[in-house]
Amino acid sequence: MTVHKVFSDTATIKQIAAVPKSLGVVPNTASPVLHTNLVITVAGGTLEKDKVFVELVAADDEENRKPLYVIKSDPFKKEIKVKFGGAISGLYKLVVSTEADGRLDDGSLNF
Repeated sequence: MTVHKVFSDTATIKQIAAVPKSLGVVPNTASPVLHTNLVITVAGGTLEKDKVFVELVAADDEENRKPLYVIKSDPFKKEIKVKFGGAISGLYKLVVSTEADGRLDDGSLNF
């Protein structure tokens, strides 16, 4: 298989029936200087704590990314709890990915 002009004979492709979705975040605003816990609700996906990743991405600059600490993930409630440690004031989105499913559809995770 060739991806981005790089050949690999060990790479595999995983096809999933539907992309798991991120449904919302509570709270959807926070003080830029205070630590806040955020709860992200998802529909589907594999939610193992050590295999869930969340990034804060500036809405006006995709290169401005900050990883958030995943406190816990609950596969039964389909929730991910993360620590927001503050950021420069502005509009952001939360990008959620898992080791098993890749990036979740995050159209509704504006922060």
